[in-house]
Amino acid sequence: MIPTSVKVISCEQAKSFCANLRVEEYQLVDVRQPEEYEEGHFPGALLLPLENLLNGEGELNPLLPTIVYCHSGFRSAAAAMWMLQKGFKEIYNIQEGFSNWAGPQVAGPLFDPLQLLPLEGDFHLALELAFALEQGTQILYQKLSEQTSNVKTKNLLYCLINLEERHKTKIAQRGKITQANIEVSKFNLGMLEGGYGIEQSAEQLLPYMDDPTALLSLAMGVEAQAFDFFMRLRSIEQDEDKRGFFTEMANEERGHLSMLARFLEAMLIQTKQER
Repeated sequence: MIPTSVKVISCEQAKSFCANLRVEEYQLVDVRQPEEYEEGHFPGALLLPLENLLNGEGELNPLLPTIVYCHSGFRSAAAAMWMLQKGFKEIYNIQEGFSNWAGPQVAGPLFDPLQLLPLEGDFHLALELAFALEQGTQILYQKLSEQTSNVKTKNLLYCLINLEERHKTKIAQRGKITQANIEVSKFNLGMLEGGYGIEQSAEQLLPYMDDPTALLSLAMGVEAQAFDFFMRLRSIEQDEDKRGFFTEMANEERGHLSMLARFLEAMLIQTKQER
């Protein structure tokens, strides 16, 4: 059945819509230019500039609910109308655009870890890279836990360390990766998800060690980068089984992000009650 109209939604409605679905059950499409996307985008969004979309590029599934956005809603409106004409089943346009989004977002760092992978893709190399980045994030949290005496902060960091350990274990089992592999790998780069250096990140986070809510907000930024990273690995993987693994990891990372959001909300409520 071909839809007769495009549904207009807000940023918050889009966030709620995506949260109620697994990542393979919808498409979130950014139709801005690459430079805009690198400055900041919704976690997990697929970049497909409007011109490229109208030229028929990209591999979107017209049967999946599709959310499209740009900076202020004008380009995405054009993209949504094109999708309407092409028979997309369910189309949503974020009318206010990315400019009004105040939630977690992902920025393209100066160095993108995906640049380390060959253009044709290599599943085992991708797993090695993912393992190394998870380990980098875990090392960051470990360093921070050793430099704070705040009990709430320590407990939060221990929780984050355990999350990273579980993901490392899952990746290692799938790719038969050992610590020795990583120590000699070209991916032993001392960085975490998003391409940020461990030491630099530690320096930036140290001032927040006595403020668990601020640290939690920053940790949510790291998890948003991790979610986005696995979504991009998913987008370049052609093998369905391997793509399914990255889909599973992306869903787990998004679950981590949601869990941290609940932690933050609880901390904010408790802080308000204590005043």
